[in-house]
Amino acid sequence: MPAEPSNPTDPEPFFRLLEIDIAELSRHSNALDRMRRGELHGVLVHNLYDPAILEEVVDRLEQRDPPFVQTWFPEAFRSWFFGCNLNLTDDLRYYFAEAPVFMAQLEELFPHDFGVNDYLAPILSTLDNGRPFQTPPGPEPGSHYMFTTIRAHMEGGFIPLLPRTCLACCNTCLPFGAGPNTSAADQRCASVPAVQSS
Repeated sequence: MPAEPSNPTDPEPFFRLLEIDIAELSRHSNALDRMRRGELHGVLVHNLYDPAILEEVVDRLEQRDPPFVQTWFPEAFRSWFFGCNLNLTDDLRYYFAEAPVFMAQLEELFPHDFGVNDYLAPILSTLDNGRPFQTPPGPEPGSHYMFTTIRAHMEGGFIPLLPRTCLACCNTCLPFGAGPNTSAADQRCASVPAVQSS
């Protein structure tokens, strides 16, 4: 689906989304540049993973395998994410200590050659004129930020879009599976990358 209105007299869409198939990546090598310029708000790539791979990933997440650190949004949202969001972290020492554990668990979650660094980063690079995607270095030698978090919500929940000034109210990191009304059957997962492009 094109991001632009089909008719010049159509109203501007609220969210300009570019939807493409994985086979069309090379035709949209400027997609992230378009996002930086404000021409697009998002890019949705269909058929990124084989459904069988995602089914196994979701099954493992429902079994709490691996035991990701979990950060909760306020209870009314009925949602959380796995990993630590930098915007919600008061203790950066904890964040950088958790980052290599989370990244190792994330790589192990996916089959060989389908993880974040081997599979997803090159796809993002293709959408960004070949710029390499990698986790940015942290403040100490050898430390790195987290490449992404995995967002999830329970039945009837939602993932809030909060202004940066409101995010401090959400700072609660717990082991995976702990929290209000958590049930494996309630989990719905999606990955949202937050990486550095050089």
